[in-house]
Amino acid sequence: MLRRAISVQVPSHLRFGSCRRFASVPTKPTDSSPEAWRMDREKYKDLDSFPGGRQPPRDFRMGPYASKMVKDPETGKVYPKGTWFAHPRDDPVTFVVNCLIALTTVWTISQLSWGESFFEKRKRVIREKIRQEYGLPKGWEHDIEDEEELSLSEAEPTNAAEPVAR
Repeated sequence: MLRRAISVQVPSHLRFGSCRRFASVPTKPTDSSPEAWRMDREKYKDLDSFPGGRQPPRDFRMGPYASKMVKDPETGKVYPKGTWFAHPRDDPVTFVVNCLIALTTVWTISQLSWGESFFEKRKRVIREKIRQEYGLPKGWEHDIEDEEELSLSEAEPTNAAEPVAR
């Protein structure tokens, strides 16, 4: 049976009126309570399928990371062979995320001096900021670190509000 298309002129304001939905336009009358969105079962189908409304876990048995069945030529048995890396064309999102992670790691390491750890650089930057803020000369921190141990006084403080219980 052949179908023929009937051409009808539809006014522009009626073309997409009943079939398009936007997130900002409510489809049903909204309730004033903050939990009213939970009642929209059409929009949030999977809300009660997992605890806390979390997303369903990714199934690695399908898609680019699926196991390929390989036949052993000696025994004739068939066994699964897993896939660790997928081609960027097959899984572009993971490829982009992995590239961003690698570039961030390389950039972070490149910002350090040779033989300097992240914590050493952080300590150096903090000392430099203190030096600039208080107008101290360069090398001021070496004068503090090179001094001998400070001797602590055994005398009681004179302006203490309460005596310390020992």
